[in-house]
Amino acid sequence: MTKIIKSAEYSLMEKTLFIRFQIDYLNANLMVLNKSSILPLAKDIGLRGALTSIRYSLRTSPGINLVFGRKVSVSIKPEASIECSGRFDFGLNSSAVHDSTGGSRLRIDDTAVVRIAMGGGVARIGPGSHLRIEGNFTMGGSSYISGKSNITCREELKIGRDSAIAWGVDIMDTNMHHHVIEGELQNYEAPVVIGDDVWIGANATILPGVTIENNAIVAANSVVTGTVESGTMVAGNPASVVATDVCWY
Repeated sequence: MTKIIKSAEYSLMEKTLFIRFQIDYLNANLMVLNKSSILPLAKDIGLRGALTSIRYSLRTSPGINLVFGRKVSVSIKPEASIECSGRFDFGLNSSAVHDSTGGSRLRIDDTAVVRIAMGGGVARIGPGSHLRIEGNFTMGGSSYISGKSNITCREELKIGRDSAIAWGVDIMDTNMHHHVIEGELQNYEAPVVIGDDVWIGANATILPGVTIENNAIVAANSVVTGTVESGTMVAGNPASVVATDVCWY
């Protein structure tokens, strides 16, 4: 069970860093914040989230580029390689999902190579999500996953820029178990690639070996098992093309 640390257990220096963090973080977001939104944001981060953000951000850059919510459990092995070109928000409340639905967990193993917010901007994964990275994980800037999602990267998982992934979406590059069909051992791990400007609807499942090309749409509750071509919309289980020459905004 994760221990929830009370603020009284933190030192004066840690509390000072927390205040400094809040100021820096809010200053960096003045373009999108107003007075009515500053207090809720501070509550979303909380003292625990702020100190966790400072601790792990200092591993990747002099500034604060990893921002964790108040209900986030984080384990990042020292040997992991992390590059963050913009900012990564994990477990913060969104308009779609609130952390009252449950906490989030981020686990990055020592074999992981992580590239976040590539191209700049903010990459976001909302509350109630579990992200485990053992292999090569890339997520472009201005892409988001609303929350309540399970993302497993054992080999390679890429998410491009400006992609919108709704709540409850599960993405995995591994089946977790070996299986045999007609005496032949099947591949149970294969890279997953999600392109730029992709929209994935709520509660969809993205399985190992899937490629979703740029500007594609995956309907809610779909189970994607193969390639989704650019400019197409797929739906169903297994997902198949239901429309072509599509766009979204």
